[in-house]
Amino acid sequence: MKAIVCVKQVPDTSGKVAVNPDGTLNRASMET
Repeated sequence: MKAIVCVKQVPDTSGKVAVNPDGTLNRASMET
């Protein structure tokens, strides 16, 4: 049996999320 696990970084929805003009997330403004 083979299992594939995909992990994606998801921004914290409780914090402030800024979006760049091109539609991508502004990671610099997000709190870690």
